[in-house]
Amino acid sequence: MIKVNSLLICLLLSFYSFTLEASAKRIISTSPVITEFISFLGQSKNLVAVSNYCKNKQGLPTIGSSFGLDYEQIVSLNSDILFLESVNDTRVKEKLKKLNINYVELKFLTIRDIKESSYKLAKKLGLTREKLYELFYQLKPLGNTGKKVLIVLGEDTNSNFIKTIRAVSGNSFYSNILGLVGGINILHNSSVSYPILDLEKLISLKPDIIIRIGQNISSEKVKKIWAKTIFKDKVKFMMDDTYLIPGPQILKTYIKIRDIVREAE
Repeated sequence: MIKVNSLLICLLLSFYSFTLEASAKRIISTSPVITEFISFLGQSKNLVAVSNYCKNKQGLPTIGSSFGLDYEQIVSLNSDILFLESVNDTRVKEKLKKLNINYVELKFLTIRDIKESSYKLAKKLGLTREKLYELFYQLKPLGNTGKKVLIVLGEDTNSNFIKTIRAVSGNSFYSNILGLVGGINILHNSSVSYPILDLEKLISLKPDIIIRIGQNISSEKVKKIWAKTIFKDKVKFMMDDTYLIPGPQILKTYIKIRDIVREAE
């Protein structure tokens, strides 16, 4: 019995040591969403560099972003792993391979992408997925409301009047969330991820709700612009930087969209 217990203890200690070793990596993040997931999983202490776009850089060196990396800086940091947010430019990946940089590509377009990429990130760092399971479990599907919703990320103006808007199609985590909470993305069939619509097209769509998502720094300006339109009573604002990043704060985005869509029930 003593031998069995000793063996069990040794195995547990070995597993614990392996987990510590696996998670103790020198990590480079190339985007805010990756940095947020790394922090969420308790690995911010192992970050050696982050993207220029990360809000909280923690005093770390920056290496540009997935769209334009500082390769000289990356090489000098001698990282164990670099997490690359997916880009269409194959030259970025080719350059990293040429420099023998160990990288993992992650995609964050849809909720499915976000789940799979966060699970992959955890696995590469030798971590359990428990916290991630708890997070995504809370994104629960609700009953359909039948409300037609248009999600807007920006507008082009002329003399502070809207000329065109940049909307969100069905192939995005925003649209996924909208579907979960019972709304209907009015552009769910669009083949373009972020279609540009003029005012005439916007009027013809006849949305029940317009959700304007954006940075808090431009909140007041955006609200004044929409107040001049015929949609002023239909538009709801989500003007906070956290709503723009599909990281662990996705639950906050889910709750806000849920409350907007279902408040008139």
